[in-house]
Amino acid sequence: MVQDVFYDHFLALNWSSYHQDELKAYTRFIYDTLGDYQSVFNERASRTFHYMQLQDWLGNYANKEGVDRALTGLSRRASFPSNMEESLPALAEQGSAISADFEAFFPDLIFATEERLKELLS
Repeated sequence: MVQDVFYDHFLALNWSSYHQDELKAYTRFIYDTLGDYQSVFNERASRTFHYMQLQDWLGNYANKEGVDRALTGLSRRASFPSNMEESLPALAEQGSAISADFEAFFPDLIFATEERLKELLS
């Protein structure tokens, strides 16, 4: 879970390497798209979406405060003592290595996703 949040951070930081739209425009598109389906959300999902949009969770992965907020929220919602809220120092200490891992992993994820979409659409 922590690795996923850290990868979200590096994706947000390097967004222009992966998508032609600016991050702010893309997150607005995602919030608008999710909002179109809010009528089918249960109460908890609707409440979560409200705060997600209000606090721009997706865009705020680009800064360490947003990462810290995400980790703290995930830790609170975990059904076990995770200590995720204590993980932010690892981003500072191991950021270069985590970034390198992300840069090696993400193109493979894009490729696998595109291949799977081709399968589903054929």
